[in-house]
Amino acid sequence: WHSAHVIGVSMGGMIAQRMALMAPNRLKSLTLIATHAGGIRAMLPSAQGARFFSLANFGASERRGERLARLLFSDDFIAEVGFDWITRILRDDFIDVQSNQARRWQLRAIMGHNTERELKALSKLPTLIVRPDQDLLVKPEQSDRLARLLPHAEVLALPDAGHGVIRQCAEQVNQALVTHIDRASTG
Repeated sequence: WHSAHVIGVSMGGMIAQRMALMAPNRLKSLTLIATHAGGIRAMLPSAQGARFFSLANFGASERRGERLARLLFSDDFIAEVGFDWITRILRDDFIDVQSNQARRWQLRAIMGHNTERELKALSKLPTLIVRPDQDLLVKPEQSDRLARLLPHAEVLALPDAGHGVIRQCAEQVNQALVTHIDRASTG
């Protein structure tokens, strides 16, 4: 494509940052959801997030769904929709279980990600940052840090959302995306 609106979630948000930095003139807009700019402080999840991440990715497989649910969604949301809905969503999203080697490569990529000093080059790019305030994997303050590094960015704070924000708050996120993309396309 000659130009595109780029949206990235979590590790995809890190990839989206790198894409934007490699070809800023080709992007119409950027959306960063539940992600960070990198560095040692950014890659460390909350203690509870680290526990559920380890158990979900490297623990016994029969409890993987429950552990992923607890990693991605707040307790209140789990109680509201129930494990059946979440299990179905997780099955759709994570049907292919990755090898341990693939997970190690992903962790290595996340650990090496750091765009902190480069993001000022994107000062004119319309950017939306989605901050799920109950995120156990990427601390919400990392979205605030992104907003400081990209001071022109709009921040959508979702107080009850966890890392699974695109599922948990699909309607709100989708509406924000439509508005953001429309604004970037006409502005």
